[in-house]
Amino acid sequence: MTAPPPDWLVAYHEGRWKELCDLAMAMEQPHPLVVWTWPTARLRHRGPAGVEDMLEALETFVEGVDCTLLRAAGGRLSVAEVLAEAGAAPEAFLCLGLGLCLRGRVVEGGRWLSRAAQHPGELAGACAVEEIEHLPNIDVVPLPVLSPAAPLRPRWVMSRLLERGKDLYAEGDFEGAVLLLSNAAGLTVGMEEDDDLVLSVEANYGEALRAAGHLRAAVSVLQPLVDDMGEWLDPQDEDFIATLRNLLRCHMDGHSYGPAVPLVEDLLAALEPESEPWYRALYQKAWVLARMGAEQESWTLFEQVVEGLSGLLGPEHPDLVTIWHEWGLCAGRAANFDLAGEALRMALVLAEKNFGLMHPQTGRAQLSLGTLFWDMERLDECERHWESAVSILGSHNPDDCLPAWEAVLELYVLKGDLQKQASTLRRLTHHDPKNEQWMEDLKRVEKALGVG
Repeated sequence: MTAPPPDWLVAYHEGRWKELCDLAMAMEQPHPLVVWTWPTARLRHRGPAGVEDMLEALETFVEGVDCTLLRAAGGRLSVAEVLAEAGAAPEAFLCLGLGLCLRGRVVEGGRWLSRAAQHPGELAGACAVEEIEHLPNIDVVPLPVLSPAAPLRPRWVMSRLLERGKDLYAEGDFEGAVLLLSNAAGLTVGMEEDDDLVLSVEANYGEALRAAGHLRAAVSVLQPLVDDMGEWLDPQDEDFIATLRNLLRCHMDGHSYGPAVPLVEDLLAALEPESEPWYRALYQKAWVLARMGAEQESWTLFEQVVEGLSGLLGPEHPDLVTIWHEWGLCAGRAANFDLAGEALRMALVLAEKNFGLMHPQTGRAQLSLGTLFWDMERLDECERHWESAVSILGSHNPDDCLPAWEAVLELYVLKGDLQKQASTLRRLTHHDPKNEQWMEDLKRVEKALGVG
């Protein structure tokens, strides 16, 4: 009768990482494979904090297990994958090399061992040096071939890094995605530029850089990619359109409006006219033109976008809140107060209907309406909207409320309302007690009120 597998092995294969960690910690003399599965589990369960456990386990394993077992356990390619995800390059190279050698791919495995051996001051590098001495034909792969200018490019490693990087991006861990995708991008050197995997790695790397706020770096990745994809792919190709859209967003986020204009024109040309994506691209064009001072042209485009998306999505669709809002801001900057008021009121109505009275979108619409009435010198209406904005935005993120607090404070100063000045300044100094100007203003106002 076959004995049942140990609990730790079952937990490992079922992905119950915390349970495996607890079982491993309770073992007096853990099985050699547990030394690998435990830190792997720690990494999966704890994230980057588990990397130190992985490295400690490697040292324990090398000291306590003979060379045969080291090859058997360290050769598991899944361990190399986990290490690569964690950014522990020498250890990943060691495990990958051992795994390939076990599968009879000695020359390729030897190359990875050689890369690990280029870190002789680290434990993994020292292990790799010892392993190389036992491998036949390793001398056919001299170390100069393994210089950074000509790295090895196992497609499965790139695929794993790409997959995990996309997962981190979806989870909102943009910096983590950048780390993994930059490693994947480093493996593309020397590969065919129109290789589907290379294009996917570069596109996702650029997108992660943009999301993480590294706009210049994102442009440096995405611009040549867009140029190349424009030559190789059909203009209507979905990957090309997605990459073009990401590059456009980089320039919009970075306030680089000149380069954004031809990009949005290319995007419009690539999309089906009067489709939902086409109208969204047209909105981006209106947004860019408004910030370049071309208000009249942008008004026409905003109106076209509102009409088009209202017909496709319905006149009360939540996405229309932002479009009405931007249209109103554009009209306000050009002192077209009637149009600005109509658009901003519509944004407020739709925000309240779709998101609720206390949602940040509603608060931002209130703030913009207050600013419009300030510009029109209608101070009572301005006060009502700004106070609503303070109430809404202050209940969420105080940092988002700072523009509203500062605006309403200026209004109270103009109206000479000392009580409301003091109340607002107390909020501001509580938020930032190191702001000397606010502290001085609060002392002055409280003195005028006879407080303290």
